[in-house]
Amino acid sequence: MATTIYASHHPQPSDNEMYYSAPADPTLTNDVLNLSVLQRHLPSTVSIGFLAPYAVVYIFSTTTQAWEKSGIEGTLFVVRLQDEGHAVVVLNRRGLGNFILQLKSAEEVDVTDDYIILQGNGGNNLGNGNADEQKVYGLWIFEEEQGSTKGVRAACGRCIVECAERAEATSNARGLNGVGQLNGSTQQQSTAGATSGPDLMALLNPSRGQSSDNTPTVQQPEMNQGQDILGDLFRKAGANR
Repeated sequence: MATTIYASHHPQPSDNEMYYSAPADPTLTNDVLNLSVLQRHLPSTVSIGFLAPYAVVYIFSTTTQAWEKSGIEGTLFVVRLQDEGHAVVVLNRRGLGNFILQLKSAEEVDVTDDYIILQGNGGNNLGNGNADEQKVYGLWIFEEEQGSTKGVRAACGRCIVECAERAEATSNARGLNGVGQLNGSTQQQSTAGATSGPDLMALLNPSRGQSSDNTPTVQQPEMNQGQDILGDLFRKAGANR
């Protein structure tokens, strides 16, 4: 599984932010406009299966045994790719790169009360590393106790698990063994990291075979000032749709 970060040379609002603030063709639906934006970053995108208005991407540190911010936050999409693949995309509102992770197996997805946890190869995503290094990402999704985003975290988790199961079934049926479509063309992905190093998903979830003594502390995102920021972003997005 590979995660890809695309960067530009000049700091600019993401395409998703520009979409919300710029006048749109009244004949086009939000889904059509969002799909157009996604296809600029991920040309193999065919359709959007789920949208969460605001998500923050964390990365699990094996050194500190805690979640650390990756610097990526924005609108989250679960998309279908060519050849029946699926991916999770977060269009970054605060930095130069986006989060793109192709789903391969439901065994690499775990849904908790705080995070949707995904496992994938490191490569050049979210900093330095080699393509065979296993990394664990936590997707924290903003939701309101009452309102249009109530329950969005659980719904997104179900969608990601279902898409991962379908992707795995399709891969097994076709005998692809790790062939991906992230860049719009078929490319073989390295599987060396899947068999080397510790099982990070087991480390996070004792029920997968790890002693509870080694379970890391899961920390909630700091929301003392961020709460208002998240609310403002969501209200701004809704007001301009």
